Amino acid sequence: MSIDEFLEIVARECGLYLTQDDLRTDFDQLPRWDSFHLLKLLSAFEAATGRPLSATRFLESRSLADLHAQVGTTE
Repeated sequence: MSIDEFLEIVARECGLYLTQDDLRTDFDQLPRWDSFHLLKLLSAFEAATGRPLSATRFLESRSLADLHAQVGTTE
């Protein structure tokens, strides 16, 4: 999944309009971040990729870059 596709899903599911520069920002530092977003994103990325993702690894993630690495990349 490309970074742009990834960020589109984040925007749609969480209402967070972020840039590539925000990917490495710790979740605690992202404006309007809520831990509930992780569960929404897990479900959305599973649907987008058509494969299961590790809920444990998602919950252990500290940034969107960590999530993107788990989802997989085409860039």
